[in-house]
Amino acid sequence: MTTTTPAAITSRTPHSRRSPLAIALIAGVAASLAWAGAAMGADLPLTDITLYRSGVGSFSHNGTVDGDETVELDFGVERVNDILKSMVLLDFGGGEVSGVVYEPNRSINDRLADFTIDPRQASSMAGLMTVLRGEPIQVEIADGDSIKGTVLGVESRAVTNPGAPDNVSEHWATLLTGSGIRTLRLDSIRSMQILNEDLAEELERGLAAFAEHRSDRRTSVEVGFDGEGERKVSVVYTHSAPVWKVSYRLILPDGTSGEPYLQGWAIVENDTDADWDDVSLSLASGRPVSFQMDLQTPLNTDRPMIPVPVLAGVGPVVYQSTMPGTSLSNAPARGLGQAASKSYELADGARAEESKFRSRTPASGPQGDEYPFMTMQNGLGGGNATAGEAGEQFMYTIDSPVSVDRGESAMLPIMGQEIDGRRLTIFSPSTGVARPMRGVELTNDTGLHLPPGPISVYDADAYAGDAQIRHTSRDQKRLLSYAVDLDVDVTSERDSKYRATKLSIVDGMIVEKYHRTDTETYTITNRDSKRDRTVMIERPQMNGWELDFPKKADEETEHAERYLVDLNPGETDELVVEHSRTDSTRIAFHVFDMDRLINFQTSGVVSDEVVSAIRKAAQMKSEIRRMNAQMTEIDREQNSLTQDQERIRRNMGSVQRGTDLHTRYVRKLSTQEDRMETILTQREDLLTKRDQTQRELDKYLSDLTIG
Repeated sequence: MTTTTPAAITSRTPHSRRSPLAIALIAGVAASLAWAGAAMGADLPLTDITLYRSGVGSFSHNGTVDGDETVELDFGVERVNDILKSMVLLDFGGGEVSGVVYEPNRSINDRLADFTIDPRQASSMAGLMTVLRGEPIQVEIADGDSIKGTVLGVESRAVTNPGAPDNVSEHWATLLTGSGIRTLRLDSIRSMQILNEDLAEELERGLAAFAEHRSDRRTSVEVGFDGEGERKVSVVYTHSAPVWKVSYRLILPDGTSGEPYLQGWAIVENDTDADWDDVSLSLASGRPVSFQMDLQTPLNTDRPMIPVPVLAGVGPVVYQSTMPGTSLSNAPARGLGQAASKSYELADGARAEESKFRSRTPASGPQGDEYPFMTMQNGLGGGNATAGEAGEQFMYTIDSPVSVDRGESAMLPIMGQEIDGRRLTIFSPSTGVARPMRGVELTNDTGLHLPPGPISVYDADAYAGDAQIRHTSRDQKRLLSYAVDLDVDVTSERDSKYRATKLSIVDGMIVEKYHRTDTETYTITNRDSKRDRTVMIERPQMNGWELDFPKKADEETEHAERYLVDLNPGETDELVVEHSRTDSTRIAFHVFDMDRLINFQTSGVVSDEVVSAIRKAAQMKSEIRRMNAQMTEIDREQNSLTQDQERIRRNMGSVQRGTDLHTRYVRKLSTQEDRMETILTQREDLLTKRDQTQRELDKYLSDLTIG
């Protein structure tokens, strides 16, 4: 069988590298020959693949080289950056890695920058003539004449033929010939030869570079191994790969005996450009951090433009002092041009001499013409993978070699064994499901890490429903539900109560403590007349509340608490869950209801000392309110007097002095002024008394603390 790999690999001697010109000439067929060359002479076949759940895969090529050899790896251009970031090269025979050579990812502008003629500007005869200005050419025109001359330029002329459409132009070239200057209509030229051979060759190379860039979908990375004799080498790298997935089958035993059986299948996709042929496949459950970085594209930074130095007058120079401990005599010696060290020498026994693959044997089917009746348990087999750990990651390694054609997917068994579990009916309305659900609680005693995935549940050899499991570590529990339990009914009633427990005064504030209870009663009915039920009631945790009844939940999670109720066939039972908490609130004296104080005193919530203090503060507050009301009434009367005085003064302006009406207005103004002085004096006295009372109240409350 011909071996192909995700990275097409060929091995050759260091002196077989093609010249740049030769590469350009065969650019059009390089892609089609790459796979053929890899298939014919691949010395480093792909032997090991590890797929991760973070979207990357690790690929390992192992084989032999003899003497000094260069290994060529062919990749899709989109994966070269990953290769350059992650490639590890190993020579197990004491050789050295001489270097890695690859084609940089240069833009078309960079590729064509060194060419005198940009082939993109020569896409038409007019454009070509424009860039050939000053160059000698020889053209053959429509009437058969051959003209040799130097290109002076190209111009556009309007067509003046009778009947020609408006705004139509023609291109004409002007040549300097041996007989003088001659103009030619470009559409009359049938052929043209560039007489400057160097320029013609450069144009050809520029066109080849342009074509190569346009069709450039793959690139080569060349790795040099230098050493003596035949020895084993390895090339390891990572690049993007589809996330491998898992789907499970959970077979529940018929009856009360036996354990559930969990079967796991890994789903992998080969999105590389080559077939995987008898490779060792490992599946890691970890998610290593992985990112992309453009290492293939040349990176240039701007440099400052420095003026040409000129000799100036020399003045005194002041040098800064050296920091302690940083003199040159203390700096470590550094040599230039030191030889490269041997790469990745491997300790004895650190790696197996080569991979050993177990042969795959087709499963034998039942003999005879008739199949005997068997349950699912009779036909269950174990997984075809070995579980283990690599570093801090859990790993499944497929026992048999794996072959997956490019562009195809495969489903591979990775586990199959009994798992600790029990049947449950789960009622968890907080999840959005109002009905009880058939479910199972699994405890991962398999010794394996279970990656997340869907689970198809089979009960008594019949499909029962689907569930989904999150990543499950060893000995971790998972609760799964897969179908509605139509034989169990659950109803609930909730009751909340509030009761004040104590009233005190702290720092001049009334502190009211109260006790709250939350009681939910679940009524559970098992309508199945044949089977018992264990019903799990799951409800959100009540943070800040204390569980009074029952004394402890059967199970707790980060956000939920669970209670179990066992029911016989046809039985109905109740579960009462009661929580309580004690809270307090601070209330200002001026907003506290005195009627509540009387009720609290009657029920014994508040002491006589607290009642006396509250009443004293209330009396002082009441006196302040009374004085504020009096000042408000004075202010109202003052405003009324002021408005009436303004009315009288307006009327007096139109009444003659000495008249009875004028005299009457004067007497009334005098009386109002007397009243104004009286009420302003009263207000001043009230304000003084109110402020004094307020200060007394504030001082009384600031020091007041009564338990």
